[in-house]
Amino acid sequence: MNSFYWIGYHLSRLIGRFFFRLRIIHRERMIQTGPVILAMNHQSYLDPPLAGITCDRAIYFLAKRTLIDVPVLGWLLPKLNVIPVNQEGIDRSALKAICSPLSLGWDS
Repeated sequence: MNSFYWIGYHLSRLIGRFFFRLRIIHRERMIQTGPVILAMNHQSYLDPPLAGITCDRAIYFLAKRTLIDVPVLGWLLPKLNVIPVNQEGIDRSALKAICSPLSLGWDS
């Protein structure tokens, strides 16, 4: 886990527990090793980081490319394992970026 991801992970955990009383029930049922794809729909910008803290290992997030175009977010989001996706057509670069860690069985 890189340092930016580690800080974001623990900060999100603290915020989730303190402000939202987030509890993780049956965490032991989550697949903890090997490649996994979590497909989630979300309704707010808080949902991805709060969903990300349900797993004890670093995960990658897919986000629309327009978020990366925002100056501060464009610098920060890639450090938080965010892979930009072009929503117009098929984005093969995003597919390759997410398949690489999966094919290596990335686990950390």
